[in-house]
Amino acid sequence: MKKLATLLIIAIALTVISCQQPANVVTPEQLEAVKTELNALKTDVTALKAVVDSLVVNYNAHLEKYHKGTKPAGGTKPTQPRVGG
Repeated sequence: MKKLATLLIIAIALTVISCQQPANVVTPEQLEAVKTELNALKTDVTALKAVVDSLVVNYNAHLEKYHKGTKPAGGTKPTQPRVGG
């Protein structure tokens, strides 16, 4: 009888533990907030890309106007500054 009672207690304990909701489940509100933030970030990236493209065009126009014969931006590697003289 003691074995049966022990098994019953263990079975109840396992049932209670397994029926609990996991702590790392994302709620629909959290998911919607992340989606909203992601869309805002995509919009910001698009706006920044347009600004960078505009700056590159202006820089290349500047090079063409004032520094004829130099290479336009986009294809050159930056050089490392000299250290110690």
